[in-house]
Amino acid sequence: MPRRSDKRERLVDAAMEEIYRHGYSGVTLARVAERADIPVGNVYYYFKTKESLGEAVLDSRAEEIETLIRSASSEATPQRRLAAFVESLVESGESTSTLGCPYGSLVLELEKGDGILSEKAKRLFEIQIDWFTLQFRDMGLGRRAASRARELLAGLQGASLITQAFRDPRYLEERSRALVDWIESLDSAPRAVAS
Repeated sequence: MPRRSDKRERLVDAAMEEIYRHGYSGVTLARVAERADIPVGNVYYYFKTKESLGEAVLDSRAEEIETLIRSASSEATPQRRLAAFVESLVESGESTSTLGCPYGSLVLELEKGDGILSEKAKRLFEIQIDWFTLQFRDMGLGRRAASRARELLAGLQGASLITQAFRDPRYLEERSRALVDWIESLDSAPRAVAS
């Protein structure tokens, strides 16, 4: 795979920061160019439209999630892998308390539209749900694995939203501990269905 150019990478990094702070709709290519310290005319060499820059930002956010997943995957058990993923998000508590979840905020804003950005934004959640589902299956939860995965994502996103609303990273820390306790308490044996 060819290495991304330094200018292109700077533009994507600048766009990620600008979008995180101001939302996709509040960002202009001129502002991104200024943050990247690149003449605005050069932006069009790498990105013909704001939408193409938005796609690159979504790809970079997806790479971040995949990096978190790779790191958590080094743990020995599915419970510890899930716990490690949850715990890694606590490290962003300060920025979450002022700006929200970098993934959830982007999904929420872009999902309202249609087209490629809306579809790519959903992928940020799908990556997490897919991996969570695999971990819950490894725990022996079978058909319940997918619903547990969605429950975990909902818990993380809810914690991020409350953290931002109250501008207090303690909410993310407390909820993350509760989610880890919940993961560790899940019974991996299938439950009998009451008749």
